Amino acid sequence: MHKTSAWAKKHRSVKPYKKKSKFSPKRYLLGGLFFSLLLAAGYLFLFWPGWQVESIIVNLTDDNLVKPDQVQIVVKEVLDQKIWGWFGQSNVLLASAKIITGRLADQFPQIDNTEIEKHIKPKFSHNETGSSLEVTIKLRQAMAIWCPAELLMPVFASTTESVMPETGLATSTEKELLAGSDNEQLSAETIVTNCYYLDQNGIIYAPSPIFEGGLVLSIYDFSQLKVKLGQQILPDNLTAMIIKIKELVPEVMKKTPGARGLGINHLEIHALEEIDLITNEDWEIIFNPSSSAISQIAVLASTLQQEIKDNRQQLEYIDLRIENRAYYK
Repeated sequence: MHKTSAWAKKHRSVKPYKKKSKFSPKRYLLGGLFFSLLLAAGYLFLFWPGWQVESIIVNLTDDNLVKPDQVQIVVKEVLDQKIWGWFGQSNVLLASAKIITGRLADQFPQIDNTEIEKHIKPKFSHNETGSSLEVTIKLRQAMAIWCPAELLMPVFASTTESVMPETGLATSTEKELLAGSDNEQLSAETIVTNCYYLDQNGIIYAPSPIFEGGLVLSIYDFSQLKVKLGQQILPDNLTAMIIKIKELVPEVMKKTPGARGLGINHLEIHALEEIDLITNEDWEIIFNPSSSAISQIAVLASTLQQEIKDNRQQLEYIDLRIENRAYYK
């Protein structure tokens, strides 16, 4: 048997390793097919007309201050805008509830809360009903009317029935009230009250007429605050105090023997540290917003019942700003 020498084994030529090629036509074909499907899906998602919003449904708690068609116009303006200048938000899948809600809040300070629901229904033919947006809006509720202090001047005494502020233009109902006046100089064009509706969060949200006779609580501002619609003009503690006064003081006046016939005329804000309640007998009750409203009202009831009773003819004020005490003159 022939044996290979050690030298031959050591110097035997080794065949170089040849790396296998990774090229696979099948793999490239599958990759191209996947990419094409991805592009097609993207096109259908972004541009297919079947995703377009066809209708905007508006639900309002009250349509006196905001009309459904006004809301629809604003929502449509948002839907017509392009994302990055390319993709339209009229696609129900791309429509941004956050943007729509923000735009409505900017346009209508009267809005307290907005909910947007997408009804996604792909449309495959012209006979089918497509997708829609349902916009449900809760409007702010008036807690009081906020007016500048100069309206308490005598010149306004006979002109505060119901007049629209800011523009000096009256609504149809208010024009009827003005038309029945004997004062020839009284007109919707000459009276400007600059009063606003105030909600329970201390936010002014819409121009308001003035109401006489306690129909709506009126607050007169002596601090000369600069106001803007949608702005919170009162701190939380002051707003909370006003709400308690509005809710509890009339009940105290009704149930307390020493307060028969007593009522609220209006409130005055001279500074953020106190609230003055002007009664229908033209004397005032001074509250401290930094103290408990309930305890101050309890002291008021006790003072009226046990000390003042029916002797209110010469009364000028009751001061409740010192805790658990009442000073009167």
